[in-house]
Amino acid sequence: MRVQIVGNTEAAKALRGHLTTLSDLAVVDTGADFIIDVRSTASEFVTVDGVDGHLEGIVTTYLAEEMGQVLVKRGGGNRRDDLIVVGIPEGQDQPAEKALFRALSGGLTGKRAEKDAPVWWKRRLW
Repeated sequence: MRVQIVGNTEAAKALRGHLTTLSDLAVVDTGADFIIDVRSTASEFVTVDGVDGHLEGIVTTYLAEEMGQVLVKRGGGNRRDDLIVVGIPEGQDQPAEKALFRALSGGLTGKRAEKDAPVWWKRRLW
């Protein structure tokens, strides 16, 4: 599966690096199956702007597990089902990066780890 990570935030840069080295996803600049646009936001909550579907559901679930509340934007924003825009509050880059990495490497590919099982990426990243 090919994924494109857009954005200049610390979370986007780290996510690109982790996905390239630690997952079986291909991180590309063009021709992606899914596009994740990671932005900074002034909101106190993580925001997700996407079309209601598989990608948005997985990303929202993992962000909510890691960061608590997630604000899902509707009403005229993003209308592409292969694009999701994630707004990250200041100082929340690392938990958001962790959640997005889990969503893309495990959730989209169907390799969700059991809660009690040791998780390989936790040992290597955190």
